[in-house]
Amino acid sequence: MPKTITPSIAGRIPPSSVLYGPCLVGRDDESATLGALAANARNGRGGALVVRGHAGIGKSALLDSLAASSGRDMRILSCRGAEAEAGFAFAGLHQLLLPVQPTIGLLPRQQADALRSAFGLGTGECDRFLIALATLTLLSHHAQDTPLLVLVDDAQWLDVESAEVLSFVGRRLDAQRIAFVAAARDGERDAERFAEVAQLHVGPLSAAESETLLMRTARDAARPVLDRLLHEAGGNPLALTELPATLTRAELLAAGPLPDHLRLSRRLQDAFARHLRLLAPDARGLLLVAAAASDDDLSAIPATSSLLWGDRAALTEVERSGLVEQSAGGLRFRQPLTRSVVYACAAPAERREAHRALAEALNHRAARHAYHLGAATFGPDEQVAAKLAAAAERVRRTVGGSAAIAAFEQAAALAPSTDLAADCLVNAAIAAWQAGRPVHAGELLDRVGPLAAGRPAVVASVERIRALIAHASSSATASSAILLRGAQPIIDSTPDLAAEMLVMAARSAWFSGDLNGLLEVGRRLSELPLTPDRPEMRLSRQLLQLRDKEIEARATDASDEGADPCVWWLDRDDPRPWIWPPALVPQLFGKTDTVLIAYQEAVEMLRRRGDAGAIPMTVAPMMALQIHLGDWSRAVAEGSAALVVAEETGQSLIAVGLQAMLAWVAALRGHAEQCRKLVSTTLQSTMPRGLKLVSAHCQWVLGLLHLGEGNLREAIVQLMPILNIDDPAAHFAMGIVALPDLIEALVLAGDHDEGRRAFDMLDAWSAGSLPYLQARQLRCAALLADVDRADSLFQTAIHTATPSPFEAARTNLLYGEWLRRMRRVKDARLRLRTALRTFDALQAGPWITRAIGELRAAGDAPDPGDSPTESRAAELTPREAQIVQFAARGMTNAEIGTRLFLSPRTVGYHLHKIFTKLGITSRRQLCNRIVLDDLN
Repeated sequence: MPKTITPSIAGRIPPSSVLYGPCLVGRDDESATLGALAANARNGRGGALVVRGHAGIGKSALLDSLAASSGRDMRILSCRGAEAEAGFAFAGLHQLLLPVQPTIGLLPRQQADALRSAFGLGTGECDRFLIALATLTLLSHHAQDTPLLVLVDDAQWLDVESAEVLSFVGRRLDAQRIAFVAAARDGERDAERFAEVAQLHVGPLSAAESETLLMRTARDAARPVLDRLLHEAGGNPLALTELPATLTRAELLAAGPLPDHLRLSRRLQDAFARHLRLLAPDARGLLLVAAAASDDDLSAIPATSSLLWGDRAALTEVERSGLVEQSAGGLRFRQPLTRSVVYACAAPAERREAHRALAEALNHRAARHAYHLGAATFGPDEQVAAKLAAAAERVRRTVGGSAAIAAFEQAAALAPSTDLAADCLVNAAIAAWQAGRPVHAGELLDRVGPLAAGRPAVVASVERIRALIAHASSSATASSAILLRGAQPIIDSTPDLAAEMLVMAARSAWFSGDLNGLLEVGRRLSELPLTPDRPEMRLSRQLLQLRDKEIEARATDASDEGADPCVWWLDRDDPRPWIWPPALVPQLFGKTDTVLIAYQEAVEMLRRRGDAGAIPMTVAPMMALQIHLGDWSRAVAEGSAALVVAEETGQSLIAVGLQAMLAWVAALRGHAEQCRKLVSTTLQSTMPRGLKLVSAHCQWVLGLLHLGEGNLREAIVQLMPILNIDDPAAHFAMGIVALPDLIEALVLAGDHDEGRRAFDMLDAWSAGSLPYLQARQLRCAALLADVDRADSLFQTAIHTATPSPFEAARTNLLYGEWLRRMRRVKDARLRLRTALRTFDALQAGPWITRAIGELRAAGDAPDPGDSPTESRAAELTPREAQIVQFAARGMTNAEIGTRLFLSPRTVGYHLHKIFTKLGITSRRQLCNRIVLDDLN
């Protein structure tokens, strides 16, 4: 057995660097071991070492690094084994000694003659012992003046004779100034050649080292792409440096799907494919079937199938090759990249045959059967294309858009008719958008164009997706115009599709604050041949009421949930949140708890499916509900995570909407600097694009910030423009929402006349019928009423149900302030304490300060339990807060990563920081009630 050297701290020299390329990433211990070997040789204690590892693992890089660091004070002799020369005796030795060949004459005559004969320069007998002895003597001679470093790369391909000589030399260097290092690939048939020489095994890079190396060639790659490359490379440096170059720019940015089997550079294919050429045809065929299948495919193939289990000899051979191992789920490749290598090395006809066999074995699983049947088909086939398209749609609904794109495209390629091909490409485009790949979706739509002639419904479907992309990334106004134009030709022929497009147009018009556009959508919806109970028709009635400044505000009954426009398109099995509604609508229309549950279920479904593109616009209205219902910490955590996804998927308009929601919480909590920064960033994006809803929301948020801080005049300045329909910051719905806050600021500032005019505006919109505004309108009326009516109005407002704890606390605060001014101190204290407890639970900083000030004015010093507490969780970032909540539910790092589109390693990194901030040491402690209470 060879002696194995474990890299040791003892005798190490500092590695030259820690980067790959001209330098190394990681490999500190291996570099130190080799450096110590060279250092010992300089001091007359020579030695030999064989560096072993798989192809591409970095053996040559270690030798190059050693040469670079030793070349200043050591002479270097080197050679590289070549498979083409493995049959030529002493070819490797000749390459190594060529620089010193002129000095062979200095050797004893018998040794010199033997060495010359080995090189074809003499007629003497090639005595191997004399040749080995001559080599050692020659090297020793040249090491007398300058230490010698002998490097042999690809030693597995040395000819047998050279390998025996160098093995002989390597065992006799103890008293020499010579360091001998050979690099040999693991798993080769000649592994025993250097059996008596110490071995240094080089394994895969660690996860952190792999990412460091990968970032040198794929710095701009999207996170999911980086994770895929890291998985495929399996810590192999050659793969990490070569794989990014095989991807297109769109693939690197996740704008286009990655292939099932990664493309390989010639260098990678040559490095990994040698083992395949040594296998028998049956064994190679078995490997190809395993490479063409997914892990799920292999585990689903019945144990009785002859596909993988029939040829025992082939199975035994592939297991002995070391490329795969057998498990309960079938065959598993030890190195993930080998799967792509096996597939790449097969001829197209061989791949089709493998897929055909898999399709037959998986005929009990419709989706996978269709996929393999499609991959096995050469040329157009309508039956196969139809099967594949149906399977792709099932995959889109269950697994997600990303998994369905390739299947839809494959179905389009196999479709003999332009109609089927166009339908498949449209479905592929919507799947691409759902997966967060708008650029790829646009490319697919461009391919539909020539196929859609004479098919108005297909043209409309294309326009629908283009408008969806525009709404998320460029212009809500343009999106609304595209949808209105695209729906018109199909109103009679395809009313369901026309209805969906008109509802989407309403969403875009709502965002842009286009009241006339909303009325036009309402009119067109009312003319559709649909039954009155359809949600589109109810939405039509609501929109048309805007003309008369009336809003239908009937709360959704439990028996009528499915008809509510707010939840109709949030089907738990296939949510389509891009249809309706935008943020803030759920509070104005419908039952908040019901709608929030629908949104939460939709987000969970989209996360399970990995539909990154659809998540941000689902989270935005869900955030509004969470903030309204007092779940501010969770809203911030959800919104921060969704903001990252929106930015990574090019949804800039949705991103600014999420920023506005985050600014809302910052204002409520009194984080003034953060609030203003978010508002400033948001307005820079929204004002040029005419996104009135978000612009008005930002103005309202600034007004709330000033109102909470008691800066009444500044609050009025911010809130007043929202009511002016001609102002760029105006939006009719935000005007309704902001009016109660403006009325409060005006009255508290002593401007009762302006307050009454503002109240009349609120009353004109019939806002009192809205659950969101009923209590707020009553307390505004109380602020403006005389003493006799004010108390009754406040009492009614207090007892009017509102799902918002913050608004309930504000009503108690205003009532308590009024009671104190009326010298009803005891009643005032009760109301003020009630308000303070809620503000404290919400961490609403400025409102806490205001309530405490009023309590003190009422002669009541708050108890310690009533004052704001410093929370350990306050130190957590929003992303960390979300990770804590998921981890406290018992989720693994992988499960959390799936939810947040992070790698498990990144989740682990965040958890380490979280433990430090919270002063805990384990996941179990995350369930500690104090910690969880701090976070909610």
